[in-house]
Amino acid sequence: MSVARSFRLSGPAGAPVSDAEPLQPFTSLAYFGLLNTALKSLPRLPGEVGQMAVFDAGGFGPSVSFDTKALSASQRLGLECALAIGPKLLAQKGFKPDRFVNGWMSRSDVGDPGTNYMLRAELVRGGYVNAPEESIYPAGVIDNKNEPLTGKRTYTIRFAPGQEPPANAFWSLTPYDSQTMQLTENPIRRYQFGDRTKGARRDKDGGLSIILSATKPKQGASNWLPTPAGAYHVVARLYLPRKEALDGSYALPPIVRQEP
Repeated sequence: MSVARSFRLSGPAGAPVSDAEPLQPFTSLAYFGLLNTALKSLPRLPGEVGQMAVFDAGGFGPSVSFDTKALSASQRLGLECALAIGPKLLAQKGFKPDRFVNGWMSRSDVGDPGTNYMLRAELVRGGYVNAPEESIYPAGVIDNKNEPLTGKRTYTIRFAPGQEPPANAFWSLTPYDSQTMQLTENPIRRYQFGDRTKGARRDKDGGLSIILSATKPKQGASNWLPTPAGAYHVVARLYLPRKEALDGSYALPPIVRQEP
């Protein structure tokens, strides 16, 4: 790490700055041309032979070459309906956790969706993740009063002695703005709190209490995790999680609202 910090990256002097064109969602049949190219180059998963045959019949599978001019009327209608209905279906389904404990939700199959195409689409939209053995990402979305998290309130997450997230590599908590899904600028430039956070103070019994608030707490900044001013959620990251984190026998503590 010390060697890495000795390097500095800089662009050429006077390099022109240009704005990239925003990525537009695929709303035309051209999408299936791209999908056709991908299907031809990617290996098949076990059990996908039948599904690929369906794609071939639709005119865009790996055994055919997609050509809008060669589509039959029924193929064209089917693909146009898919373009219209697919995004709505995905938005309607949403992300369904299979665990929800103490306000923290998670899903155990996200690292290896296999032939679950709806889940794969959800992950493309929401973000790719590792296999659970590598890392898990529980999300804290409500407080101990079963209400959504907001920067208008102050919360505490307390880990009792010996009850910090069981991870062999590291663990951290990161708040994200629920509208933009982005980090929030703050005066102490702290965007996550975890086992690598310097200067954190322990409770008298050896536990660890983390304060979540949009403004600096009266206790000082040592255990402060700055949050957005509006609606937000907290993502916990456990890298190389231990058995108890994977099988659900360990539960993250609730996000406790501090009453005025």
